[in-house]
Amino acid sequence: MPRLQVLRHPLTLSLLILSVCLAIWAGIGERRNHQAQASLHKWQSQPALRAFWGNFFGRGLAPEIVIADNSFLFAQDILHRKLSLAEYLDYSYRSAQSPDPLSIDARSQQQKDLTAIFKHSSGSVGDFRVARRITELETGDEGTRLLFAREYAGHRLRWNNTIFVGSSRSNPWVELYEDRLAYHFKEAQDSSPSLVIVDNPHGNEQPQYELSSIPGARTAYCIIVFVPNPTNTGNALILAGSDSQATEAGGDFLTSEDNLEKLQAIFRQKTFPHFQLLLRISSFNGTPLGSEIISYRIVKG
Repeated sequence: MPRLQVLRHPLTLSLLILSVCLAIWAGIGERRNHQAQASLHKWQSQPALRAFWGNFFGRGLAPEIVIADNSFLFAQDILHRKLSLAEYLDYSYRSAQSPDPLSIDARSQQQKDLTAIFKHSSGSVGDFRVARRITELETGDEGTRLLFAREYAGHRLRWNNTIFVGSSRSNPWVELYEDRLAYHFKEAQDSSPSLVIVDNPHGNEQPQYELSSIPGARTAYCIIVFVPNPTNTGNALILAGSDSQATEAGGDFLTSEDNLEKLQAIFRQKTFPHFQLLLRISSFNGTPLGSEIISYRIVKG
């Protein structure tokens, strides 16, 4: 009998060791699985990112990112006037004329310049960086759909979650929301933004904020708009900077856990209501120094 107990003891010890090994292996497997999931779904990896980007990801339908069309922007610079979404849709902007008094030769050269621009699809490096940052948040099966403004169809906006990169000067689809915006870029005579107008300023807000381009240092602005889509079946997000670098800074802001936590503190809630935001972007010698929230609106209803 004692000998039988001696034989059982090694068996019990072996089973115990096996159980511990299996538990460790399961823990390692679970950790690896968690790391793999975090790499596929980065937007879920931190609370504030999850609270905001859960409005676009994890809903069974890939959000669409609509990239600006810089040829539309260049055309306005050449023509010295604002072009509309209607002109973009019917392609009449390709034959638009400048209101400036021009000689026959100058007007002919202007049309040649426009024709050369429209032969190419051009975008902004800053805008593409914004799109890359957003697509990196979700690399799983759902992912994102990247579209050029020229190939986008407006009816898609009614049913999808859509992210528009660029202001209405370069992304004419943003015009669909301009009557709902609390912040507006006012353009100089050459059609480039010169300042930001604030509707119904309150508190310490100013009615307008001027863009600054002092040599070596500059101040730019980015308007961020998060609103429901027209049928309230999804959401729309607009990242519109006074220039490409300002748009990129807005993308950096919305993909940062720290910055989203700041917004949660301002809104005094963990979930994100629909909102509009005005960021002031400062830079020195082309290097962004940071972004500052100078005004916000919570969109009700």
